[in-house]
Amino acid sequence: MQKIYLLIFILAFIVAGCQKKDNLIDELDFLVKWDGTAASTFDTNIQPYAISTPAQLKLLSDIVNGVNKNPPTGASASSSYQLSKSLDLNNLDWQPIGTKDAPFKGTFDGNMHTIKGVYINSVVGYQGLFGSMDGGTIKKINLIDCNITAGEIMMNLDFNGGIVGYNKNGNVEECTFSGTITNNGNAAGGIVGKSEGANARVAYCQNLGILIMNNGNGVRIGGIVGYNVGGLIEYCSNFASIKGSSRYTGGIVGQSWNGTVKNCGNHADVQGTTLIGGVAGVNMTNVISNCYNTGNLNGYTDKEYGESYGRGMGGVVGANDGTLTNCYNTGSIKTPAGEKGYDIGGVAGTYKVGNNIQNCYYLKGCAKDGLAATQNGFGSATISNIVADTDGFTNAINEVQGKASPANSGTNIGKLSYNMHAALLDCLNAWQTDNKTGYSSWTLNGSKTGYPVLVGK
Repeated sequence: MQKIYLLIFILAFIVAGCQKKDNLIDELDFLVKWDGTAASTFDTNIQPYAISTPAQLKLLSDIVNGVNKNPPTGASASSSYQLSKSLDLNNLDWQPIGTKDAPFKGTFDGNMHTIKGVYINSVVGYQGLFGSMDGGTIKKINLIDCNITAGEIMMNLDFNGGIVGYNKNGNVEECTFSGTITNNGNAAGGIVGKSEGANARVAYCQNLGILIMNNGNGVRIGGIVGYNVGGLIEYCSNFASIKGSSRYTGGIVGQSWNGTVKNCGNHADVQGTTLIGGVAGVNMTNVISNCYNTGNLNGYTDKEYGESYGRGMGGVVGANDGTLTNCYNTGSIKTPAGEKGYDIGGVAGTYKVGNNIQNCYYLKGCAKDGLAATQNGFGSATISNIVADTDGFTNAINEVQGKASPANSGTNIGKLSYNMHAALLDCLNAWQTDNKTGYSSWTLNGSKTGYPVLVGK
C-alpha cells in the first residue's frame, strides 16, 4: 500500500510540474497582441493599479505623458502599477512611458512577467520601454524580442535604453533585456541610457541583447548603462555583444563619473574606436570594485569619421581616472588589421598618476597588439610598487608612472590551469576579507577550468 501511495505522489508531482511548464509556455505563446489602442481603465481602481493587457500599458503611457486628460481616479505619474500578465506589444510603434518633460515618478512592478515586441524607431532621445523617470522604482520586468532604434548625435540630451532611456535618482532592479538596440545618439545602454544622481541605482539586471552604434561620432555605450553620473551600478551582468564605432564603450558602462560600479561581470565581446573597456570605457573619479571581464575587446577604425584604431583599450577599463580594486580580465585585446594602436593594457589602457589601482589581474598575453612600449598590464603607465605573491600574481598596486614595457608586465594571472584560477580566487576573496567590503564572495564557475564569478550578497 505504501508503494501505491508513493507512486501516486510521484505521478501527481510529475503532472503538476508538467502543468506548470505548460502554463509558462502558454503565457508566452498565446499572448493577446496589442492592436495599438489604449484602454480607459485598469483592472483595479486602487493602487497598485493592475495591468493585464497591452492596451492598459498604453493607458499608463498616455497618463504619464499627458496624452490622457481624464485618467482613472487617482492614477498619475506618481502612482504604483503592477503587471498581472505577460504582454505582447506586437512590434507596433511604442511611445515610451515618460518623456523628458513628463517623467515617470511612481513604482512599476513587472512581477517577473514578460513584455514582448517593444518596437521603437525614432530620431529623438529618451527612448525605451520607459523614456524617462525621476525617482521611483522600475523592477522585475523581462523584455524579449525588442527592436529599438533611436537618437541623433547632434542632440546632447539623447539617452536611450532597453528598460529606460533616462533615470534620474530612480531605482531600476531585477530587469532583463533581450533584443537589439541601435543607437544613433549620445548615450545608450542595454538597461539604462543615462543614470544620474546620488540616489540613482541599477541593480541585479541582465542584458541579453545586442547593442549597435551606427553613428561614427557616437559616445557612451554600455552593456548595462551608457552614462553613469553619480549613481550606483551593482550586481549586473552583460551577455550582449557591443558592435559599432562608438567612443567610451564598456561591457557594463560606457562612461562612469563620480559614482560606483561593483559586483558586475561582462561576458560578451566589445567593439569600439577609442577608450574601450571590458567593464568601463572611461572611469572618472569613480570607484570600480569586484568586477570582471571575460569578453574580447576589438578596436575599430571608422573610415567615414576618421576615428582611430583602438586607442585606449583596457581589459577592465579603457581609461582610468579613479579607483579600481579587486578586478580581473581574461579577454583578448585586438587592434584592427594593419593598425598598431596605442595605450593598450590587460587591466587599463590609460591611467592617471595618483589614482589607485589595487589587487587587479589580467591573463598573460591578452594584450599582444599595439606598440611594444604601450601594452601588457597598463597601456600608458608602469607599476612603481609591486608585491609579488607565491602564486605568481602581483598586487598592492598603489601608483604608476612613465611607460609600460614588456619587462614589467603588471599583474599576471598566468597559465590556463585550475591551480592558477584557484589562486586567483584566493586573492580576490582575501582582498575582500582584509578590506571588510561586505561584497559578494567569489567562486569558480562550474568546472575546474572556469574563472571566478561572484555569488551571493
